[in-house]
This record gives sequence, C-alpha cells and structure tokens, in this order.
Amino acid sequence: ESTFSIGESVLSPYLFSRGIRRLDAVVLTHAHHDHMDGLFSVIVNFKVGEFWLGRNPMIPRYRELIGQIQEKQIPIRWVSAGQTIGPFKVLHPPATWIPRKNDQNNDSIVLLLQAGDATALLTGDIERALTSPGPVSLLKVPHHGSKGVRLRPNAKVRVISVGANNPFGHPHESALP
Repeated sequence: ESTFSIGESVLSPYLFSRGIRRLDAVVLTHAHHDHMDGLFSVIVNFKVGEFWLGRNPMIPRYRELIGQIQEKQIPIRWVSAGQTIGPFKVLHPPATWIPRKNDQNNDSIVLLLQAGDATALLTGDIERALTSPGPVSLLKVPHHGSKGVRLRPNAKVRVISVGANNPFGHPHESALP
C-alpha cells in the first residue's frame, strides 16, 4: 500500500499553479482505485460544481467517495449513453447497464467532446467494443493501452495514460498505431 496520492501530489499542485481553484465538473470514469483515489484530495482542495458518475459496483471505497461528495454537498449527475451535457456526449454506459464486480473497466464512462472542429474521445478503461463515433482529433487510448483495447477510431493524436516500467507492460504494442 502506498501513501502517494496523485490528486494531492500531482493534480492539485498543477491546477493551483495555473490559478485554478474551482472545477465545474469532476468525472469518475469507473470505480477502480487508480481512477478514484486521487479524487478524495480534489474534493478537499477545490470547489467542485458537480460530480459525474456512471454505473459502478458499490465497493467500499466507492461508497466512501460518494459519502465524501455528499458531505461536501456536491451535486451528483448520474450519466448514461445518449445524454448531451454542454459540449459532451455520453457514449457509455447505457442507462440499463448493470455493473459487475469483476468487469469494472467496462463500467467506464465514455465521453465525446465536441469543441468547434475538434473532437476528443475520452474512454476511461473501456475494453468492450463500442461503435466508433468516426475519426476524432484526439483519442485517450482506453485502459492504459492494454492488449484488450477494442475501440480504435482513426485519431490525429493518441494519448496513453501510463507509467514508465509499470508491472502490467502497458502499453501493449497492439494498442499502438
């Protein structure tokens, strides 16, 4: 167990250095610790307008996060496919999605951001095949570029969130262009 918090040690200092003290919305893609744990510090350090959640199993840490969101009286927006929120279109999960404890990557919220002529596909760790929205300007490659990546739209820029020399061997060469 590590005491390192990406939210406290990396994200908060970066946002503070840019003069940011308020976040209009915070999105939890899915209830895996590497996506969730840093948000506890973000909730403490910033004024958050609303918190976007999808469908996740009620594991203890997720329950704790929801409790902290409620303590801070941050409105929760439950998102599902088909919703449009400002420049974001929600592509996954469907409103009928039933989360499973052993398949949490596929609980990921997938968002398509449209900003003028530019588009960004934000995928969390989704591994299941989704209908591609077509070519995008930027793709956040799903699941840290793992071998299980099935969503591969044509993208001008691909971003992979991954640590050097990680124990999982990410990114897998099959996830690279």
